[in-house]
Amino acid sequence: MNFTKTRFRSVGFITWLALIFLQPFNQFGALRLIGLATLLLCLSVELWRNPRLKANPTALTASGALVVWILISSFSGPYPIESLQSLRKEFLPQLLLFIGALLYVREYADARKAIFAAAGGFALLTLLSAGEILSFWQKNGFAIWIERSHDSFWGGYASTASFYIPLLLALLLTHTHDRGPRLFGWSCLVLATILTFLYGSRTPFPVIFASSLVLIFALNHKRGAVLLAVVVGGFILFTQQFSMGPLEKYKTLASGSTYVTNAGLSQRISVWEGCMDVIQERPIAGYGFGWKKLAWAINDGKFAARWESRPDISAYYLTEGKASYGRVNPHNYILQVAFEIGITGILLVAYFWAIILREGIWLIRNSQHDQKGWAICIVTALFAYGGCNLTNGHWVGGLANTAVMLAGCLLALAYSTRKPPSLIQHEPAIAPL
Repeated sequence: MNFTKTRFRSVGFITWLALIFLQPFNQFGALRLIGLATLLLCLSVELWRNPRLKANPTALTASGALVVWILISSFSGPYPIESLQSLRKEFLPQLLLFIGALLYVREYADARKAIFAAAGGFALLTLLSAGEILSFWQKNGFAIWIERSHDSFWGGYASTASFYIPLLLALLLTHTHDRGPRLFGWSCLVLATILTFLYGSRTPFPVIFASSLVLIFALNHKRGAVLLAVVVGGFILFTQQFSMGPLEKYKTLASGSTYVTNAGLSQRISVWEGCMDVIQERPIAGYGFGWKKLAWAINDGKFAARWESRPDISAYYLTEGKASYGRVNPHNYILQVAFEIGITGILLVAYFWAIILREGIWLIRNSQHDQKGWAICIVTALFAYGGCNLTNGHWVGGLANTAVMLAGCLLALAYSTRKPPSLIQHEPAIAPL
């Protein structure tokens, strides 16, 4: 019986790692569905045998309250059926990855595997994206602007990279590896930076810069500070001195108005104002889980007539006087949460992340050298996740799933670190990978 339990737990752990590996991709939907079904079964059996999650009671209470409120908001909102579909497609994977972290991460070696799985998935995505670019150049000749679609590996790469590049950098600076893996890691980091530059999105660079500053501060890494200053200075000089055609927008990163004006933020202020108009109709409970129904809320609320004097808002949300399902997005984490689960939801989400931040800081201050490095990796990635969400809404999706999984790892590590070994319930060991 004990052997069967050990093997069953190992299957769940390996499936959990495989799903973490797949999060950077828009593809492999069938594999993800198989993995989610397997993980759901494994976690259900695990919780049936031992319904105890490794996290402090405050964190579990905050997480549970958030889950309950999401369900209440979804089924009491105006679009419960659509919310149910979103819960199944978007919320369930996030919840399973989070619970998996609380069940499977008992020591830093387990968190290490999760971090390497995440970094490995991004490395493969980077190599496949580079292959698509080379194929495009081979067929069409060299061009700075490379075509992409959501279904391609290259589609959405910049947003993904703004989260994973800081994680990969933290991994390389906090842990020594053999020469081969270390060379491969730095090569992927350089290649990922080049691909992000070619993508033409501005948001990743301030996010990567700010996350790198946090990382360097946490490590007190003087050489890293010098290297970062050189890289940033070179980036500014290069973008200001050379004509880059479609990538000319990078020049605006050095202008303060870029970060405070509607034009500088690519009309996002108008986007946010429009979303706030819709939120004001249901400010407490929101419209239920899932952002794509924002179009329905706009049409049912007859906002087209209200926005006749605001062509800047109408231009983004409306096409021929109507909003299309799945086309419009709040482009901000807080507004997306407010639209879906209201102000109550925002307070619960803020409380959850405040606990995660507290646990992360505690781990960094109270862990040994190698353990401290893993905690720094997670905190750096979560800081980057916060930066990504200033001008985008990664409340759901691959980045959100990975961030919530890392948050679960922090909670599990903090719990295990605080508890004396004699007080931690003995469980069958997970088979080594």
